[in-house]
Amino acid sequence: MRRAQGHLGLYRLVLLLVVALSSLNCAEDSSSAGCACLDLPPADDDDSGFSIVPDDDDSAGDDDSSGDDDSSGDDDSSGDDDSTEIVDITEFLPPCQGGVVAAFTSEEVNPPAADSEGYLQPGPDTVSAVSASLQAMLDGNYQVALGLAALVEYELCSGEGAEYGTALWRPRVGTGGLVTGRTLFAWRSLDARPLVLSVPHPWSELSVLSQSVEAFHELQARALVVSGTHRCANSGESSCDGTTSVCSGQSGAQAFRESDMAHVDLTIYQRIHEVLLDHYDEDWLLSVHGMSDDGISISNGTELDSAAGSPEALLGTALAVAFPSEPVTSCNLWPGAVVYTRLCGTTNAQGRYLNGSADACGEGASASSSRFIHLEQSTEVRAQSELVLDALDSVLP
Repeated sequence: MRRAQGHLGLYRLVLLLVVALSSLNCAEDSSSAGCACLDLPPADDDDSGFSIVPDDDDSAGDDDSSGDDDSSGDDDSSGDDDSTEIVDITEFLPPCQGGVVAAFTSEEVNPPAADSEGYLQPGPDTVSAVSASLQAMLDGNYQVALGLAALVEYELCSGEGAEYGTALWRPRVGTGGLVTGRTLFAWRSLDARPLVLSVPHPWSELSVLSQSVEAFHELQARALVVSGTHRCANSGESSCDGTTSVCSGQSGAQAFRESDMAHVDLTIYQRIHEVLLDHYDEDWLLSVHGMSDDGISISNGTELDSAAGSPEALLGTALAVAFPSEPVTSCNLWPGAVVYTRLCGTTNAQGRYLNGSADACGEGASASSSRFIHLEQSTEVRAQSELVLDALDSVLP
C-alpha cells in the first residue's frame, strides 16, 4: 500500500526548531506566547501525548522509601493514592471556536461551487503534512501534529463539553479570503465505535452531509472525512478511471473531474482515509451518497458475492427491514439479497484502497476486505435519516 514519504524532511526540520524554541521559551518564561499557543501539559508529563495524573511512579523520585507509603498512616483515602485519571490528548489542543460539529456546514466551509475552477489542488508536501499531522495525533504527539497542520494553513483544534475527546482539522481561509476547497475531518479519540464516515460529495447530494454529521455525533463514530469542494468545481479531468454524466448534465458519460474526491487519489481526502484505515485495521468505512434512483443500493465496492455476516449484508438486511416499501438492492449476492448492479462504487478510490487494489486510481479490487460499504440513497430515504442511523446502529460493532 502506498505510503506518504519523501516530502517531510524540510517540515520535520522546521518543526523540530519551532518546538525546541517554544520549549525553551516555556522553560525560561511561563508567560511566553509560544507556550500559550501549544497549551503544554504539566512539566512532569511524559512525551507520549497522554498524561496520567498524578504522575506517581518510582522513576520520578517519589518511591515507596519516601515515607509517603501506607505504613506512614497516609492511606489511600488521603487523596495521594494509586488511582489514576487519563487526560485525553485532545485536551492539549486549542478549543474549536463554534465547536466541531458546527464546522461541517456550507456557511463555515464555503466550498467552491460547480464550474467555478475554485478547487486548489494540494501539492504532495501539503498532502504529506496534513496526513502526518493526523498520524502524529494517533501516535500521541500533539505538538508535532499542531506544528505540521500550521505549516500548511490547517487549524487543529479540540471539541469541548459533549464534544470532548474529538479533534478537528480544517483549512484556514488564506490571505485575501482564499478558499482552497480542501478536505476537513474530525477524529474521536475517546470511546469511539469502529466506523469511519466518508462524504465525498457533500455539496451536490442533498442531506448526505447533515446525515453523516449526525451519525458521527450520535453513533460515536471514529472519524468523519468530508470534501471541502463541489465535485464539479474544476473542469480538469481526474487521472483515475471511470466516467460519469453528473457534471456535464448530458447523457454521455465523461471522465471524473479532479475535484471529485471519490475518484482522485493524490489528495488530502484519500490520504486521510489511508492513515485512519491502516491505523484502525478493523474499522468499517461507510461512503455515504445520494442518488436520483429509488430506494437504496448497497455494495462492498465490488460485484463479488458476499458472506451472510459481512458489513454490507448486515446493513443491507437492517435497511430492508427499516424501509419495507423501498427497493433495497445489493450489488453483491448474499443470503436474502435482492441483487441489482446500480451505482456499485467499483471506481471509488477509498474503497479500492481498502479492498486491496494495488492502484486505487486505475485498478479495480479483485476481493473485498469486508470493511467497505458504499451506500446510495434516494431523496426519500435521506429524508428519513433517523431510520438509516438506527439500522446502522443495530449492526455496528
